[in-house]
Amino acid sequence: MGKEIKVVANKRAKAGTSEARRLRIQGIVPAVIYNDKAESSPIQVNGHDFMMLLRGHMNTSLLMTMDLEGAEKKVLVREVQRHPVSGELVHVDFFEVSMTKKMRVDLPLRLVGDPVGVTIGGGVLQHLLRSVTVECLPADLVEEITMDVTGMVIGQSRNAGEIILDPTITLITAKDVAVATVTEQKVEEEVKPAEGEVVTAAEPEVIAKKKEGEEGEAEEGKAGEKKAGGEEKGKKAPSAKEKK
Repeated sequence: MGKEIKVVANKRAKAGTSEARRLRIQGIVPAVIYNDKAESSPIQVNGHDFMMLLRGHMNTSLLMTMDLEGAEKKVLVREVQRHPVSGELVHVDFFEVSMTKKMRVDLPLRLVGDPVGVTIGGGVLQHLLRSVTVECLPADLVEEITMDVTGMVIGQSRNAGEIILDPTITLITAKDVAVATVTEQKVEEEVKPAEGEVVTAAEPEVIAKKKEGEEGEAEEGKAGEKKAGGEEKGKKAPSAKEKK
């Protein structure tokens, strides 16, 4: 376990949504602490100070020493809730632990090294499992679990059972769960026509469209024909006297 982390907390006299909103406006984050019997007590912590404690830590499952109005106790950060837009702290859950009893926690799993199947073989590393469940005493808790993937070649996979852990930490996650694999990089193949098949390019669709001037001339021509036709139809045949 690294450097001891201390958090100062105070009891909350009131609970409820309106009271929690009032506290957040003042920079205070409402929180809850659970004991080993799952009994909860409402508490509060300074939002800015707690944010500073979390800085530099990849995992929020941190073991802390809580000063609750003068009484010290070991607690584990169970959950940290943040605002989805601003990222500000909304609520924190603490769990009181006994330093002599083992506990189960989920820890992030980080892959280290560059697989030869990627650097030399041109493959792709796929990270399949992002966290594992372990059991240990609070004093043996670590922030993350690592797995070295340097020697992995294309087509090779590694399971949770191959993770190297400190003897004080027991893996609870099933050992046959895949952690990582190196696969060949997919290359899109050009689709070739079958033997004897003739590929013809699609002919572009031609849409006949008259120019505006041609359309206007055509309309005028039609109008003239109609007019002339009307005059011819309306014109009377010359009488015998007119012929003379």
